Amino acid sequence: MEEKQYTITIDGVSVAVDPEVYHCYYYYERKQKTIAEKDRRNHVLSYDSLDTDDYNAEDLFADLTVPSPEELLIRKETITRLRQEIKNLPAADQKLIIALYYENQSQTALGIESGKDQSTISYHHKRILAYLRKKLSQ
Repeated sequence: MEEKQYTITIDGVSVAVDPEVYHCYYYYERKQKTIAEKDRRNHVLSYDSLDTDDYNAEDLFADLTVPSPEELLIRKETITRLRQEIKNLPAADQKLIIALYYENQSQTALGIESGKDQSTISYHHKRILAYLRKKLSQ
């Protein structure tokens, strides 16, 4: 009894393959055809169908995850203003903000380091943030 030869066609050339490769290849090919048939039946339009030689259709749609140039400019200006306002704070307040936000220290660790209660650190922190919010909203 002669053993069955399995081949797949790649770029017009018939290539001998193992039975496992043959079955995987045609399973995947059939799955792609089924998906395409369902899309046609359900009137699904893919971005690929809008492609031309001149442009990629996906480039026509805005990426809402990327900030707009206006948003980037506003963010940059806000950060610049915030840094300036932090520089205008008294030295102790500057140290607290730098420790909390730039050095990622906890209020508890700052309390232990300074010999103050954590609730005192928290109070000062909230007071400074309220002051900065007020300054930035002007």
